[in-house]
Amino acid sequence: LIQRVQRAREQKRVTLELRLLALVIQLQSPGALRDKLLETVLNERNITNAAPFTLLLMAQEAERRSNGPLARKASERILEAFRRSDFALDALKALAEREYADKRYDEARKLLQEIVERFPTLPDAGEAQKRLGDAYRAEGRMPEALEAYNTVLSVKEWRGELWPEALYEIGMTHLQQGAAREAFAYFQRCYVLYEAY
Repeated sequence: LIQRVQRAREQKRVTLELRLLALVIQLQSPGALRDKLLETVLNERNITNAAPFTLLLMAQEAERRSNGPLARKASERILEAFRRSDFALDALKALAEREYADKRYDEARKLLQEIVERFPTLPDAGEAQKRLGDAYRAEGRMPEALEAYNTVLSVKEWRGELWPEALYEIGMTHLQQGAAREAFAYFQRCYVLYEAY
């Protein structure tokens, strides 16, 4: 692969070079070589030439390194140029989390809603639906938050740890509204029905 990277560099095939570098990085164990290769890839000027696989790696690694602006740009580029690809799901999730962290709840909700609509039976859609509730609750829009959390409980494909999480969040929403009795009923369901979680 390293030889192919060098050949692509010599031929000035930037997209291929970045793609192969991303693959080498994915195959490398943490260490000096991986870090060196990442430094080459994690450069904003590479965004326009990067394929979706490379952009996703850039977004994830930039996020790990607390480089939010680069992570955002890489995710936005995936959605701008490759929105119909399979890589869009990870980009939508990453960008939604970035928007949520920046308290841009309207933007986060649009991205989360797209995940729910495009990938309805995947667990990622369930996580997005729960996060919709979190965004509503963060803004004090409690009825919408409760509706979003209850939607999680209505989809059997999302069953698992997400259901007790949604119950807990419903309880927290009631608690924030001063309804301790209602909150307790949901908290109780968590530990009675979902002890494993």
